[in-house]
Amino acid sequence: MIFPPNVENVFAAEDVVAAFSSRAFYDTVHFLHTTEKSDNAAAVSDVHHLHNYKVPVHDSFSIRLKPTLSLDASQKNHVVMKMISNKKNTVAKGIWKDDWMEARFRDLGDFTLLMDTTAPRITLYGWLNGGNVSKRTSIAIVTRDNLGDVKNANGYVDGKWILFSKKDDLLVHTFDGRITAGKHELKVIAEDEAGNISEKIFTFTR
Repeated sequence: MIFPPNVENVFAAEDVVAAFSSRAFYDTVHFLHTTEKSDNAAAVSDVHHLHNYKVPVHDSFSIRLKPTLSLDASQKNHVVMKMISNKKNTVAKGIWKDDWMEARFRDLGDFTLLMDTTAPRITLYGWLNGGNVSKRTSIAIVTRDNLGDVKNANGYVDGKWILFSKKDDLLVHTFDGRITAGKHELKVIAEDEAGNISEKIFTFTR
């Protein structure tokens, strides 16, 4: 299929539809699509290879995938769309339109629907639960998800929200004088793209 530049282009097959705006491609693209069964036990669709990740897309595009299984409303709530583009992995919580999930991406690559019922993991980094951190200038937490980045994570000390700086999976809170000397409770809540939530409580002494 040939996609000329400066016009809207749509690729449609039995269980995949990809729509590109007129700004998506600067040159003519001989668009290719292949599909294969996924070897991921969590997959609820085939893997759709959309062209080549080396071809840049200059505007976000929509992609709709149809699952290979019949899903009820509860199961649909835990489905996400995953894209692999070379070394880049992106997970999106799409919108269901009838029995199709639609999401938007900026890269070509491999697309799959996955059932995600696993909540993020929350662990301490560099200090122990119940430990004394009075000589430390900060505390750190690691939040990891089985499919990619954690959507959001928040920490609360004695019920009050605290600021964490984030770098990849690492969350760091730098003490600024607001947490006084004594024993404190830290609650951390993390949520992934599928809506799975983890909550852990730790204690420390300043």
